[in-house]
Amino acid sequence: MKKSLPALITALLILLCSCANTGNIEELNSPSAEKTSAPSAIVTNTEIWTSEGGAFLQTFEDYPDSCVSILPHSGDIYTVTMDFDGGSGFEIWENNTVRIYSSDGASISCADASGEGFWIVETKIENGDMREDLILLSFSGEIIKTIPADGICEGDIIHSVLRASDCLYLKTSDRIISVGDSGELIGSFALPDAMTGLIAGGDGKAYAVFYKEDGIEINRLDKAALTLVFSLRDIDGKIFGGKDDSCFLLLNQEGLFRLQTDGLQSPVIIWRDCGLVVPDFSRIYALPDGEYLCWDAAGIRKLSPTDPSEMKIKTELILATVGNVYGIQAAAARFNQVNDDYMITVRDYTEGGVYDDDTAAMRLNTELFGGAYPDLFLFSGLFPFSYISKGYLSDLYPFIDGDPDIGRGDIAILDKLDTGNGVFFLSSTFAIETRVALYADFGDRTGWTLDEYLEIEKNLPSGAETLYNTTKVQFLCQISARYLRSAVNWEAGTCDFDNEVFISILEASARIKENPENQSSLNFTYGPVRVAEKTLVAAASWVTNVRKLCYEEKMAGCRLSFIGWPTVDGSCGTDLYLTAPVGISSQSRHPEGCWAFLKFMLKDFSPESENSLPAYMPFLQSLMEKAQLEAPSDEVQVTPEDAERFFFLLSEIENIAIYDEFILRIIEESAAMYFAGEKSAKNTAAIIQNRAQLYMSEQYT
Repeated sequence: MKKSLPALITALLILLCSCANTGNIEELNSPSAEKTSAPSAIVTNTEIWTSEGGAFLQTFEDYPDSCVSILPHSGDIYTVTMDFDGGSGFEIWENNTVRIYSSDGASISCADASGEGFWIVETKIENGDMREDLILLSFSGEIIKTIPADGICEGDIIHSVLRASDCLYLKTSDRIISVGDSGELIGSFALPDAMTGLIAGGDGKAYAVFYKEDGIEINRLDKAALTLVFSLRDIDGKIFGGKDDSCFLLLNQEGLFRLQTDGLQSPVIIWRDCGLVVPDFSRIYALPDGEYLCWDAAGIRKLSPTDPSEMKIKTELILATVGNVYGIQAAAARFNQVNDDYMITVRDYTEGGVYDDDTAAMRLNTELFGGAYPDLFLFSGLFPFSYISKGYLSDLYPFIDGDPDIGRGDIAILDKLDTGNGVFFLSSTFAIETRVALYADFGDRTGWTLDEYLEIEKNLPSGAETLYNTTKVQFLCQISARYLRSAVNWEAGTCDFDNEVFISILEASARIKENPENQSSLNFTYGPVRVAEKTLVAAASWVTNVRKLCYEEKMAGCRLSFIGWPTVDGSCGTDLYLTAPVGISSQSRHPEGCWAFLKFMLKDFSPESENSLPAYMPFLQSLMEKAQLEAPSDEVQVTPEDAERFFFLLSEIENIAIYDEFILRIIEESAAMYFAGEKSAKNTAAIIQNRAQLYMSEQYT
């Protein structure tokens, strides 16, 4: 089976940055990390150490961003770096300073350090085909041995390599292959339908770890035999290779534990007792002298044993989340790295996807009703306005106005976040969703009315479209989503849909020409190009960097207007999407620490990011100034007029794309009868009003 190089590189990077593992003989019950529902201070007793684990301090190590793998050996740290810009090529460095090996036009998929040197799997493209070689390097970088992998793996891609138990083990997508020193095939084991990894135990033997739904199984590999050692049931964690005093290491949200071949555990580090937060270590390595090297979203850190008197006291802040937590985990880890007073613990109420978002929100709300409050809320998967109406969130204006470093003018989107009663959440980054149309037709306007939309659509030439891939239901939901801000009073728990304005939205949605995407109507022409060709009136544009609007005009070859979706009154139809909105709990005992995190988030932005715009105005202005001075070869140079148009559009945006999905479902379900001709627009509006008001009364009063 042959794979393309781009897909291969993506897979390899994921594999190199993640751990592999699994096992079985007698079942053991291990307690999972204890869950606490109320925030508490992490107090480290510097006089009497009472933790079951040891006292450890963390220091963050300086490794290049191109580092994709770490290979500790005999007190030295070897790193593998990849040439991301060139698309191929890698290097191996000793202690981050001396380069011992450099490839030429090859990629590395996996590597392992053993007593004889490094075993690496090197990938090259030759005559359009992919070739994998097993290469043994000395610790000074000389090639000792090369073994072609094709004859061994029959074309399967090698995901990981392990040298242990006097044998070389290779893991593909569906089997483990054992190979002799000369490249001869010794054995092959089919893998179960579970995530699998290879590790070397502290006893020098090879093990396969199987992560299953009901637990973890550890199996010993012995050339041509696979033997169950033990299993851990009902446990959430990862298994890594141990050293000296432990065969394995068990990592979970409670701590790091030594794990022996009989399944017995003993704590090494209890995270809370050491004031440490461990979001998700992708890898942990046992080093000499009882140290550990860890790799997580914040980077690479070393954990070193210390005297308890050297421990720092930090106060824990609980950040409640529902939905995708990776980005916020990374931000929390970076905050924990630099702040000496507070540490953020991200509490994911989906439990890593075990619960859906609705159930996770119910779990959080149950705790709130019981009086257990987090310090912070992430609103990526939660609807914030119900929490605002119940008084669960603090107004952020007093924090902003009282901060000597950040003022209202430093937050580019602050006016968009104002609910009329205050600002209750901030996001460090955002994106803009708009629709681009011909400037010759719309000029400097940032909106168009429903009546204009229908009139334009009525006069379109054959083969042209107003919006690509649009149905009556989709159109209604898009327009209604914006209307919710004026139709729903979150504070009073009331709504208003039974009126002439909403009836006009229903009627306009029923009159549009549907053009749902299907196999016969697929059009891969870039949207702004179609606008210039006059086969599309308004094309979607997702703005994540300051050059994007200029890029759309470059592609179209003409000037464009940024009008967004049509609205009832012709106001700005462009939406602003928040990447990770976070609010402070009104019940937090440490509001100053919560503000410290929000302030940190606001400035936690990489200037090289092309995936979002910074909400911190000095950063946004700096990016725009840089865009006016230089342009990458495949981009456009921004003019002062372009910059002025960008900031004008930003100032005109009124709508934050945070909607109550339940009300939108009510609108969609009720409108189906209207579109089918079974109800009038007025009757449909009345039905939506009754259902939405019942929901509001239940949720918000």
